[in-house]
Amino acid sequence: MIIVPTRVDPPLLIFAIPPLALFVFKVGKIIFLYRRAVGVNLKDAFAAALAGLALSHTIAKAVLYGFFTTSIPFFRTPKNADNHGFWVAISEAREEVFIMLLLWGAALGIFLVQGLPSNDMRFWVVMLLVQSLPYLAALIMAFLSSLPKPVEAPEEHPAV
Repeated sequence: MIIVPTRVDPPLLIFAIPPLALFVFKVGKIIFLYRRAVGVNLKDAFAAALAGLALSHTIAKAVLYGFFTTSIPFFRTPKNADNHGFWVAISEAREEVFIMLLLWGAALGIFLVQGLPSNDMRFWVVMLLVQSLPYLAALIMAFLSSLPKPVEAPEEHPAV
């Protein structure tokens, strides 16, 4: 669609709408369940959805490694580890950042070469951008992990 735009058409709407609808349903379900079952506010439900999206690539990669290899061990993520610098956090999410930039580049390339002349083209560009959201979430979570931990306020004891 970028190199030979006259020969390659975008996928039909019938193929682009179901994944978009599933994504909207998935995010809506997470927000609904967290608000209803866990009892958190909307901000915390969005944060949980962001954290869940950020894990999509890692979980998919682990499943594929589990199916096709026997020698790659599962590494537990360190909990309550010291925070690290911004560039270390970005390098830990380099695969996700690379895929996100490829998807954004494809969407931008299609827009610059062909514009958005039809609904099929618009939905395909939106589809590329929606597919990049889990990778953007991974980048955001990596950035958040590089921030210093908030200082806990000391508990106040009433004077007796």
